[in-house]
Amino acid sequence: MAKAAKAHGSLFLGQINHPGRQGYAAIQPALVSASSVPLGSGPNPTPLSLGDVQDIVKRFAYASEVLYHAGYDGVEVGRINYLRSLDLSYSENF
Repeated sequence: MAKAAKAHGSLFLGQINHPGRQGYAAIQPALVSASSVPLGSGPNPTPLSLGDVQDIVKRFAYASEVLYHAGYDGVEVGRINYLRSLDLSYSENF
């Protein structure tokens, strides 16, 4: 797919993301976040441990490498700020 998309000089980018607590329980039954504070009336997410965060970072790196080897020109890391911004949010952590 990347080769066909780039045939006439186009860049081909992939996007990877992590929904954090903003996922849908039907798709991602184990929602995670910086804390157990739910999103609105949603289910309580499981707070991430340091090991969980390190695992997410490794999975992002792996997904990026797979896209690279598939011929993609770059990767957009989308939605990770859902997790990152929660770490900095007073209302989400206290």
